[in-house]
Amino acid sequence: MDKSEEISKKISEYWEKNKYEITDRNFYSVAKKALTKEEYELCFLPDVISERVDELAIKGDDFFDKEEYEKAIEIYKQGIEIIPEPKNLCEAKLWFTAAIADAFWHQKKYKEALEYLDESLKVEGGKENAFIRLRRGQVLFELSRIDEAKKEFQIGYEIEGKRLFKGEDKKYLKLIKRK
Repeated sequence: MDKSEEISKKISEYWEKNKYEITDRNFYSVAKKALTKEEYELCFLPDVISERVDELAIKGDDFFDKEEYEKAIEIYKQGIEIIPEPKNLCEAKLWFTAAIADAFWHQKKYKEALEYLDESLKVEGGKENAFIRLRRGQVLFELSRIDEAKKEFQIGYEIEGKRLFKGEDKKYLKLIKRK
């Protein structure tokens, strides 16, 4: 069990024990009561940083949606910079590294995409993220690293099943069906 699962379990147990109903309004205040200060700070960014991270994510997404990938990458990198240490325990870093990799993927800059996908695997929850496994498999496939690609697709498939490949080129799903 990784640290985030351990902390999630602790929060759930606290809610059940104290008969709290989970809502958007009370989530953070109840989490503060359920966790030690250290655990809370590992899980949640301070409000001022969280708001800035959200702003950068939205701004980066706007550029991404307009297919202005270089601008999106620049904004996403700013997001990573403002995340406090230990960055690899922060969900926002996972999101930003995956977004950067995705932007490189759309530009067919596979080596750069792989660099950020590999970085994503180092972030808490990255290894269990089906999208990261899919995109990493696709990048490896396009770099002619077929055996590695197949392994990534199999991991992604185990996490999310066939729906992970919905809307993707059929060649990727076919690879895991090959013996």
